[in-house]
Amino acid sequence: MPYVMQEAGRGIRLVLLRLFVLIAVLQGCASAPQEVLAPDTTLITASIQEARPLLSDPLLAEDAPSIVSALALGSSGKAWQNGTTGAHGEIVSAFAANETGRSCIAFTTTRESFDGVGLYDGKACEDAAGALRLVRLEMR
Repeated sequence: MPYVMQEAGRGIRLVLLRLFVLIAVLQGCASAPQEVLAPDTTLITASIQEARPLLSDPLLAEDAPSIVSALALGSSGKAWQNGTTGAHGEIVSAFAANETGRSCIAFTTTRESFDGVGLYDGKACEDAAGALRLVRLEMR
């Protein structure tokens, strides 16, 4: 007889467990609806343009620090030389210019190297730290 009571006890426990799970599921369904969040539309994504180098000619880009150093020393008549590329030239003319509140120098320089001689117009402006940076350099 005790065996029959054990089996009955197990059956009751199983029924109670199923009833408990059923109540938990129904309670979850009957609870207050959860707040549905709309997608965040404030964030806008897009592709960016590929960064263009300041100077299309890599040799000119290598000469830029030498040219800016000559400009920082003073006005026209300053020679510059790049020991790495072998190019050299002279600042032919330089004059102060302003660009959106920045102090700039517009200049003309020669450039002589193994690939020939050229005359270039350029502009260098002070950055936020006060350092002179080349903004433009193009063949005339």
